[in-house]
Amino acid sequence: MKNNGLLGFIALGSMMTAVFLIAVNLVTGFSHFWAIYPSAFLMCPFVLLFYHDKGLKFFSLIISLVFTGLCAFQNFMETPGYPWILYVLAPAVLGPLMVFLGRRSLTRKFASAAASGLISYYLALNIFFESGYPWAIFTTFAFLWWPLSLFLARKPLTFASVGSGLIILFFSVLNEMTTPETIWAIYPVFLVAWWPLSIFYFVYCPGKRAVGTMNMKKS
Repeated sequence: MKNNGLLGFIALGSMMTAVFLIAVNLVTGFSHFWAIYPSAFLMCPFVLLFYHDKGLKFFSLIISLVFTGLCAFQNFMETPGYPWILYVLAPAVLGPLMVFLGRRSLTRKFASAAASGLISYYLALNIFFESGYPWAIFTTFAFLWWPLSLFLARKPLTFASVGSGLIILFFSVLNEMTTPETIWAIYPVFLVAWWPLSIFYFVYCPGKRAVGTMNMKKS
């Protein structure tokens, strides 16, 4: 690796700065451990040491562990009565997993399995911790787009139709769930309806007209 001296200097400088900030925090008072935030940020320059393929995998794992540890520490220090760390565990695990799998993480099979796992995970958290409000509808709506975009990427009209249906269903359920006395979902429904219509009239219809014109000329 080129510029090993420079990269080592950056890493050592970041580490020394983090140690200095932690020492200042301990000397001035430990009522609030603020040094953990800049210290975690100072981990970013270490990415320069792991830019190659194998190093990137190792780096993603280390950063995921550091991020999870930071969140766990904050959870324990500030809100020990509510384990919100559980909400960040899934993306913290999924990130390194996708890096280790490489191109295999871009397949439809992986997208379907990962999306199903994430939806089930957050649905379980919703039922166990916040059963009074079904917020899992938001995470479910977001994660469904991952496999949907891969399965229908080469079928724009089908993708637009299914995607519009998903958006309309989402806003309709959200409307009924939050403010059933006010029917506001009609506004995003009207807007989204133009997506498949525009694909049909400006992509498919011109092509059909062109084919028809060519057939007329041949005859």
